Parts: sequence; C-alpha cells; structure tokens
Amino acid sequence: MTTSRVRCPAAEDTIAAGFALGKKLRPSDVVLVSGSLGSGKTTFVRGLVRGYGLDCPVTSPSFALIHVYGTGERQVVHVDPYRLGGAADVEGIGLSDYLDTDAVVVIEWPERLGPMGSPWRVSVTIAADDRDVRHIQIRRRGMAARSRSDL
Repeated sequence: MTTSRVRCPAAEDTIAAGFALGKKLRPSDVVLVSGSLGSGKTTFVRGLVRGYGLDCPVTSPSFALIHVYGTGERQVVHVDPYRLGGAADVEGIGLSDYLDTDAVVVIEWPERLGPMGSPWRVSVTIAADDRDVRHIQIRRRGMAARSRSDL
C-alpha cells in the first residue's frame, strides 16, 4: 500500500488534487472518499471527473444517492450513501450493479456501507484544519501489477 498527502489551501487546489488522481484512473477502479460534512469531498470528485476526461457538471448525489457522469465506455458513478440507514440499504440503490461494470465508481461516505468487500484501489481521506485548509491523504493498494503506483 502506498500513501501520499496533499495540502490544499483553496478549493482550486482540492479540484487539482482530484484532477491529478482522475488522470491516473482506469475503468473499474473504485475510489472511496471520506471526510466530514463540508470537507470538500464533492469538490475533490469534481476534479477527479474532469481528470478522467469527462466535461460535465458534478454535484453531490446526497439526495439522488447516485449520479452517473459520461456515457458508453467512459463513465464515473458517484455514490453518496450518507442518507442510507446502513449496509442493508445498499442493495436497494443498485451499487453492486455498477461495481460489475467498467465504470469508475467513486463512493463518498463509504463508512455508511459497512465493510467494503469491493476491490477498491484508492482510498481518499479529506480533513479541514482550523484555517479551512484541506489535508488530503490518498492510499493506494493493488495497483503495482497495473503499473499505477504513482497515483
């Protein structure tokens, strides 16, 4: 497992960190994004989607639970299970259907799903300090075989 850290004093820096990661993702990758309310999770995902090559608006799927960006062979599925009651509710949103596709799946609030049995490749944790600076930690696993250790 490889870990990197990024300091982001402005929203543009958070978007840039997401963009850099998005450029390195491949179909079927699963990215878990954790952080408190307002920490910048969706801002990070906005950059990730752009970095993956999709030019579309990115908004929080808090109420819809799932947003799909892109079409055909290039898709990002953005999941926000914050409002779910727990792991038992996951079946009802169809997450497993997306995990069996070539789409990149990005899950905010992954702790709401219980233990992730999926083959996640990237785990992102975002924390804001008392000066509103974001500190992003990116952990990668299982990528060396795909020559992607520089994520």
